[in-house]
Amino acid sequence: MKSFYQKSIQLWTITRGILILIFGIDALTTNYAQDQYHPLTFAGDLRNLLFLVVHGIICYHELRGKLKPFLTRALAGGLSFLLALSILYTAIGPIIFLPDNKSHIAIIYLAWIPVVIWVFLFGLYDAMDIQPFEDED
Repeated sequence: MKSFYQKSIQLWTITRGILILIFGIDALTTNYAQDQYHPLTFAGDLRNLLFLVVHGIICYHELRGKLKPFLTRALAGGLSFLLALSILYTAIGPIIFLPDNKSHIAIIYLAWIPVVIWVFLFGLYDAMDIQPFEDED
Protein backbone atom coordinates (compact mmCIF):
# COMPACT_ATOMS: atom_id res chain seq x y z
CA MET A 1 0.00 0.00 0.00
CA LYS A 2 2.86 2.33 0.82
CA SER A 3 4.43 1.81 -2.62
CA PHE A 4 1.07 2.65 -4.24
CA TYR A 5 1.07 5.98 -2.42
CA GLN A 6 4.73 6.61 -3.21
CA LYS A 7 4.10 6.06 -6.92
CA SER A 8 1.07 8.36 -6.94
CA ILE A 9 2.22 11.31 -4.82
CA GLN A 10 1.46 13.76 -7.64
CA LEU A 11 -2.14 12.51 -7.77
CA TRP A 12 -2.64 13.16 -4.05
CA THR A 13 -1.00 16.59 -4.28
CA ILE A 14 -3.37 17.51 -7.13
CA THR A 15 -6.28 16.09 -5.12
CA ARG A 16 -5.26 18.28 -2.17
CA GLY A 17 -5.17 21.32 -4.44
CA ILE A 18 -8.62 20.56 -5.84
CA LEU A 19 -10.07 20.07 -2.34
CA ILE A 20 -8.48 23.34 -1.16
CA LEU A 21 -10.05 25.09 -4.14
CA ILE A 22 -13.48 23.57 -3.43
CA PHE A 23 -13.39 24.41 0.27
CA GLY A 24 -12.02 27.89 -0.46
CA ILE A 25 -14.92 28.63 -2.80
CA ASP A 26 -17.31 27.23 -0.19
CA ALA A 27 -15.84 29.47 2.52
CA LEU A 28 -16.07 32.55 0.28
CA THR A 29 -19.66 31.95 -0.83
CA THR A 30 -21.24 30.89 2.49
CA ASN A 31 -23.76 33.40 3.78
CA TYR A 32 -22.86 33.69 7.46
CA ALA A 33 -25.40 36.46 8.07
CA GLN A 34 -28.48 34.30 7.63
CA ASP A 35 -31.20 34.73 10.24
CA GLN A 36 -31.96 31.00 10.30
CA TYR A 37 -28.41 29.69 10.65
CA HIS A 38 -28.59 26.17 12.12
CA PRO A 39 -25.94 25.17 14.72
CA LEU A 40 -25.11 21.96 12.81
CA THR A 41 -24.48 24.03 9.70
CA PHE A 42 -22.06 26.13 11.73
CA ALA A 43 -20.26 22.96 12.91
CA GLY A 44 -19.98 21.77 9.31
CA ASP A 45 -18.65 25.14 8.18
CA LEU A 46 -16.14 25.14 11.03
CA ARG A 47 -14.98 21.66 9.97
CA ASN A 48 -14.62 22.88 6.38
CA LEU A 49 -12.62 25.94 7.46
CA LEU A 50 -10.32 23.79 9.62
CA PHE A 51 -9.95 21.38 6.68
CA LEU A 52 -8.99 24.31 4.45
CA VAL A 53 -6.36 25.66 6.85
CA VAL A 54 -4.75 22.30 7.69
CA HIS A 55 -4.59 21.16 4.07
CA GLY A 56 -3.28 24.58 3.03
CA ILE A 57 -0.38 24.16 5.48
CA ILE A 58 0.36 20.65 4.21
CA CYS A 59 0.14 21.77 0.57
CA TYR A 60 2.65 24.54 1.32
CA HIS A 61 5.05 21.98 2.81
CA GLU A 62 4.54 19.56 -0.10
CA LEU A 63 5.21 22.20 -2.74
CA ARG A 64 8.33 23.40 -0.90
CA GLY A 65 9.60 19.82 -0.60
CA LYS A 66 9.74 19.95 3.20
CA LEU A 67 8.69 17.23 5.59
CA LYS A 68 5.09 17.58 6.73
CA PRO A 69 4.60 17.99 10.50
CA PHE A 70 3.20 14.84 12.14
CA LEU A 71 0.38 16.55 14.05
CA THR A 72 -0.78 18.40 10.95
CA ARG A 73 -0.73 15.19 8.90
CA ALA A 74 -2.67 13.31 11.57
CA LEU A 75 -5.24 16.10 11.84
CA ALA A 76 -5.59 16.26 8.05
CA GLY A 77 -6.08 12.48 7.87
CA GLY A 78 -8.73 12.63 10.59
CA LEU A 79 -10.54 15.50 8.88
CA SER A 80 -10.46 13.61 5.58
CA PHE A 81 -11.97 10.54 7.25
CA LEU A 82 -14.65 12.78 8.79
CA LEU A 83 -15.35 14.29 5.37
CA ALA A 84 -15.64 10.82 3.81
CA LEU A 85 -18.10 9.74 6.51
CA SER A 86 -20.11 12.95 6.02
CA ILE A 87 -20.34 12.37 2.27
CA LEU A 88 -21.25 8.72 2.87
CA TYR A 89 -24.05 9.72 5.27
CA THR A 90 -25.30 12.31 2.78
CA ALA A 91 -25.21 9.73 -0.04
CA ILE A 92 -26.77 6.81 1.84
CA GLY A 93 -29.28 8.78 3.95
CA PRO A 94 -31.81 9.47 1.17
CA ILE A 95 -31.74 5.83 0.08
CA ILE A 96 -32.61 4.69 3.59
CA PHE A 97 -35.14 7.37 4.51
CA LEU A 98 -37.04 7.95 1.25
CA PRO A 99 -40.37 6.19 0.82
CA ASP A 100 -40.38 3.10 -1.39
CA ASN A 101 -42.09 4.81 -4.30
CA LYS A 102 -39.24 7.36 -4.60
CA SER A 103 -36.32 4.99 -4.11
CA HIS A 104 -35.50 5.10 -7.84
CA ILE A 105 -34.56 8.78 -7.39
CA ALA A 106 -32.25 7.91 -4.50
CA ILE A 107 -30.09 5.69 -6.72
CA ILE A 108 -28.56 8.89 -8.12
CA TYR A 109 -26.94 9.44 -4.73
CA LEU A 110 -24.92 6.23 -5.16
CA ALA A 111 -22.71 8.12 -7.62
CA TRP A 112 -21.05 9.68 -4.56
CA ILE A 113 -19.65 6.33 -3.40
CA PRO A 114 -16.46 6.61 -5.56
CA VAL A 115 -15.91 10.10 -4.10
CA VAL A 116 -16.17 8.63 -0.60
CA ILE A 117 -13.58 5.97 -1.47
CA TRP A 118 -11.28 8.59 -3.00
CA VAL A 119 -11.48 10.89 0.05
CA PHE A 120 -11.00 7.93 2.41
CA LEU A 121 -7.84 6.88 0.51
CA PHE A 122 -6.71 10.50 0.59
CA GLY A 123 -7.15 10.53 4.38
CA LEU A 124 -5.16 7.31 4.61
CA TYR A 125 -2.40 8.95 2.54
CA ASP A 126 -2.28 11.82 5.03
CA ALA A 127 -2.33 9.54 8.05
CA MET A 128 0.57 7.44 6.74
CA ASP A 129 4.08 8.84 6.61
CA ILE A 130 4.59 8.80 2.84
CA GLN A 131 7.79 10.21 1.40
CA PRO A 132 8.73 10.11 -2.29
CA PHE A 133 11.19 7.51 -3.50
CA GLU A 134 14.80 8.52 -3.11
CA ASP A 135 16.83 8.63 -6.32
CA GLU A 136 19.72 6.23 -6.06
CA ASP A 137 22.79 7.45 -7.91
